[in-house]
Amino acid sequence: MSCGLDRLVKDPKEGNAWHADHFVPVYRGGGECSLENMRTLCVACHRDVTKAQCAEGLSTRIQAKKKLKSNHERH
Repeated sequence: MSCGLDRLVKDPKEGNAWHADHFVPVYRGGGECSLENMRTLCVACHRDVTKAQCAEGLSTRIQAKKKLKSNHERH
């Protein structure tokens, strides 16, 4: 994961430092906002994590559609 922390330290900008992130993503049932499911990430890392989670979610939806179509064609 490419971290933008170095840039944040050298050229800090207001509102562009830290984000709260769920260890267990909301879409996997991690919607609780307790501290046990939260971590702090730099903005760049949070962006990368979110991008990877979006790709994973898309892949899961595509696989589910294929499975549904396959099941429908068999009946």
